Amino acid sequence: MPAAGLVEEAGELLHALLKVEQRRIWGQEGRYKNLEHDVKDAIGDCIIYACSLCNADGVDFREIMDWSNLSQKVAGQALRASIDLVEVASRIAGHSFKRGVDTIALTSYIKQLRAISAVERLDFDAVVSEVWERVKNRVK
Repeated sequence: MPAAGLVEEAGELLHALLKVEQRRIWGQEGRYKNLEHDVKDAIGDCIIYACSLCNADGVDFREIMDWSNLSQKVAGQALRASIDLVEVASRIAGHSFKRGVDTIALTSYIKQLRAISAVERLDFDAVVSEVWERVKNRVK
């Protein structure tokens, strides 16, 4: 489930960033009123699924989230980075079903999320904290 969640949320992030880019080109579309919220929510959910995947496979998430080594620079725009993110998420999911968590790929996934946050001028740590608080307070 967590591996599939990585892919699904990366796809949601790609969709939200596609709509952000389309808005920049053609203007606001009525169906998508709060794209910034959608981007933040997808980034936060991506991290939550990454943590869940580590927990399910006994990997120390703190080692994956080595904050000191994560670059906030990205070549290209957030949309391009999110397409790469979907590819990495798919690789992680496929690997985890066969052999467990690919920690190198998962570290890359998180670096890309941080880079996308930087391009979108979002405080990555604040986004993750905000989404985590909402998730903790959801009612079943």
